[in-house]
Formats: sequence, C-alpha cells, structure tokens
Amino acid sequence: MKKTNKGTIWNALGSTMYGANSFVMLAFVSRVGTVEQAGYFGIAFTTAQLLYILGLFGASHYQMTDYSEKYNFSEYAKLRFISCIFVCLACALSITCLGFSGEKRIYTIALTVLMLLNVVGELYQCLFFQKNRLDLSGSALFFRTFWSLTAFCICLSLTRNVILSICLQITTNLLVTLYYIARIAPAFILQSKDEKSANNVLSLMKECLPL
Repeated sequence: MKKTNKGTIWNALGSTMYGANSFVMLAFVSRVGTVEQAGYFGIAFTTAQLLYILGLFGASHYQMTDYSEKYNFSEYAKLRFISCIFVCLACALSITCLGFSGEKRIYTIALTVLMLLNVVGELYQCLFFQKNRLDLSGSALFFRTFWSLTAFCICLSLTRNVILSICLQITTNLLVTLYYIARIAPAFILQSKDEKSANNVLSLMKECLPL
C-alpha cells in the first residue's frame, strides 16, 4: 500500500510538471522576449509537439500495458528509433512546406530535438511502468522536466537568448535522461536469449499504428 501511494504521488507530480512545462516556457518567452520571438516560438513549439506525437507512434500505452511481454524492450527501442527518423524527416518537411526561416526555423529544429529526447525518455518511463514501478516512471518524468525547465528559465532570465536557453534545456534533459538510462534502467531490462527478427518490430508497428 505504501509503495502504491508513493507511485501515485510521483505519477501525479510528474504529470503536473509536464503539463505545466509548455505553459511556463511560453510564458517566459512572452515576458522576456519580443512579441515577434514569442510568436515564432509559439508556432515552433506547436509544430514540435505534433512531431512528438509522431515520435511516440502510439507505443507508450501499448508498452506500459504489455505485462505479458509479448514484445521485449529491444523491440520497443527499435520502434522508437524508427519513429525518431520519421520525426526528423517530418521536421525537415514541415520547415520546407511551411516556409520557416531564420529564428522560426532554428526554434523548430531545437524544440524538435528536445521532443526527440522526450520520446527516448518516455521509452524508459514506460519500461518502469510496465515493471510496476510507477514511482520511478513518475519521478523520471518529474525530474527530467523540472531540471530542464529550470535551466531554460534561469538561462532565459539571465541572457534573454531563447536559442541558448533551449540548448541548455536540451543538455540538461539529456544528462538527466542518461542518468536513468545508465543507472536505473539496466536492472529492468530483460535480456532475451532468442534473437528477435525485424518481423517482430514490423508486427509491433502494425499494432501501434491505429493508436
């Protein structure tokens, strides 16, 4: 019961922090930057958020509830790798088709990189959830979002440079994500003795596509 309560609290904190992330970022840019910068940032952030959904490819909910482990972790990781390639291609296509240039283009690229990190982070958060460690899943989301958002806000307040602030946010997000990947996740990743074929990844893609 204690473990369940702890997991519920962390999950609530993580979800709240992630939900506040976009609002705080947009609010800070609107307050510190120019009206033009705020407009460019808003459009770029919306575009990156849509690409983030593409990066998830509907696999998050599937992975979290795959308690029987129909697919192993490496297959979910391969699917995320493929979906991240789709995101990069879609980003380039969006910039070209929408005619983004200058700051708008740089914001879109930088924020898409940030969303790609969130896609990778989500892969491990789903792993923790799948292994009935809601506390680790929630805390990973909370700390990845909290520290990277804090770095963004402090840097933007001091330098008033949006691009530099996003770069620092990406770096912070990467470091926290790497901590969970290197220190926490290995204990939860089951090494399969059987070599998995590419057909299994294709099968997983087909099942996640409707989602």
